[in-house]
This record gives sequence, C-alpha cells and structure tokens, in this order.
Amino acid sequence: MRIITDAQKQALEDLSAEGLLRGLPIQTAEKDIHITELLRGLSALEVHHEHFQLAGGKKGTGVRHDENIQLVFVGGTCLSKAYGLINRMSEDIDIKVVLRPPALALKKDRGNRARLKALHQAVAELLGKLGFPLIEQAGNPHIRDSHRYFLVDAGYKTAFDVISSLRPVLKLELIERQPLLPLERQRFGYLYETLAGQPPSTTVEFDCISVAETLAEKVLSLLRRCADDWDGHQARRDKARQGAAQDGQSEDGGNVRKYGIDPTLVRHIYDVAQIVKAAPPSLDAAHSIFAALLEKDRAEFAGQNPEFDMDPVGVLTRTLAAASSNAWLRQQYEKVLMPLVYDNEPPAFDESFAAFEAIAAALLSTCQSAASPAR
Repeated sequence: MRIITDAQKQALEDLSAEGLLRGLPIQTAEKDIHITELLRGLSALEVHHEHFQLAGGKKGTGVRHDENIQLVFVGGTCLSKAYGLINRMSEDIDIKVVLRPPALALKKDRGNRARLKALHQAVAELLGKLGFPLIEQAGNPHIRDSHRYFLVDAGYKTAFDVISSLRPVLKLELIERQPLLPLERQRFGYLYETLAGQPPSTTVEFDCISVAETLAEKVLSLLRRCADDWDGHQARRDKARQGAAQDGQSEDGGNVRKYGIDPTLVRHIYDVAQIVKAAPPSLDAAHSIFAALLEKDRAEFAGQNPEFDMDPVGVLTRTLAAASSNAWLRQQYEKVLMPLVYDNEPPAFDESFAAFEAIAAALLSTCQSAASPAR
C-alpha cells in the first residue's frame, strides 16, 4: 500500500511547524500528494481492448489502443489544484470521460458500454500498480447507467495519525459526459509546495473543464439534488435500490452502498462564491450554457422527479428560496466544509450563500420554464 516518502513526511512536518500550510491539517496535505500521483497516472493512462474489428474481417482477439477515450479533470479538486481558485481541500477526484467515435470499427454488438468497461478495468489496474488497493466494502466499485458512471474507493497508508474528518481513502469518480465549452490544458503540482511558495518538485499536465462550465454545473447540481432529496424522491429511490441489491438485481453485483444525500454537497455554495470572486468573467460564459446543461440534466434524470421533468426552472427556483433558511445546509457548511478550507479569513455561510443565491438567480433567469416533459 502506498505511503509518502520519508523526505515528503519531513517536509510536511517542517512546513506545518513553521505555519506555512495556512492551517491545513498535515494529513490533508499528505492526501493531496497521493491525489497528485493518481492524477499523474490517469493523465498517461492508455486503454487497450479487443473490441475492434480486425482487418479483412479476420477473426481473433487483437488488442489495440483506443485513442479516442479522453479523460477530463473536473470538480472542486480541479478548481483548487489546476486553477488555484478555491482555498479548500477537495477529497474527491472527479473525471469526465469523453468518448469520441473510435478510430476503427468495433466488432458486432460492441459499443460504448464495452469501451467504458475496458476503461474501468484499466483504472482498477492502474490503482493497483500505484499502490492504491480497492477498499473492501459493499458496492465498491459502484457502477450504474450502463457503465457511464463509475465510482471507486481506494486506500493508502497514512504516515500520520488518522483524523476523524479525513479518511485515508481516495474517492475516484468517472462520468461519461461531453463538456460544452472548450477544455483547458493545466499544469499543477503538490499543494504543500504551492502553499509554502516553493518551486514545484514535480508537475502533472491534464485537460481540464473550463471554470465557467464548472460554475454552471455546481449551481445546477446543488439545486437539483437538494430538490430531489427535500421532495422525497431520493429516499424513494434509495429504498428501491437497497431492495434490488438484496435481491441480487443491482448493476453493481448485488452490493449495498450507503445512499442518501451527500453531506459534502454544501461545497458547491462555497465554490461558486469563490469562483465569481476570483474569476468574474466566467459568469458570462456560464450564462451561455446554463440552459443547455439544464436540459441535459432533465433528459439524463428523467423520471426521477416528475415535477422537475415538467418544470425544471420552477423546481430549482423554489429550491433556491428554500435553501436560504435550510438548517441542514448551514450545519454541513460548518461541520463538513470548514475543516477543509485553508484560508486565514474563511467566509461564513451567510456570505457564501448570498453570493451563490445571486448567481443562481441570474443563471435561472436565462432559462424559460418548459411546460412539456423531457423527450
């Protein structure tokens, strides 16, 4: 199992003692080292599979490199590491998978699902090679939507005492979805070196989603998922999934994974406020794609929330109004988010939510509430 080097451990201890980690727990800086190494591996990952047709219709199992599977770095970790726009440690590694048409024809009855399965197998093998074994727990990895969604928890060995707010686990999520705005190539290194103002000892290059698209997605994600939970649809689906898992009918092989609304969802409030504060021009580009993102979500999650199917803008507007006085969001902001923020003057919930609310209202105003269900 992977562990940081003695030199890295000493560097973290020295910087922490000198106050150069800006209050960031030493275990968090340690975890970032492992996240960086996993991202390095993913940036160079090649997916090989035997689903291509052989020349001349020959039979066989020739394995070829699928060059048209692209991984894109997204989410809060991308905002923090690649763009340096937020001062919070993001524990998750979020990746969008872009499937372009394959360079060669695929075999009969082989399609994107087979390509995604090959990718997921390659990711699992990469984790093992890097010393990040899969955690032995129910529903790991978690797969759904015909392999369009893949979530895996992998472990590492910590060199420090374990703290309650940070497990020695890497959470890697892959979602097959086409970005709407051009990607940006970014270079980044270890967080502890950035905080200490040290030159990077190593760098990773990765194609990243644009800041504007991240902004729009975060507004949409928080409001849609809160509406889903507060209106009771999340609990209904969770009950059905647990029943299917117990009957051995679930996509992840009958394993039961913990369901319910994600307590870290509140991160979107902080992130959106910080994005617009640090990169205000991103709001204009976010306006240009918000309606399209909303329609993609309405189609992708059709049937989960009938009211959202019929009137997504109305549902999100109502949810935004309810969020301003929601005690759960405020509690999670203090309990879950604040320990991960490395800022001398971290913004309070009211400050962050006021900014989020204004931005969300502006984005929703660009959409017209549709009266017909998603097609």
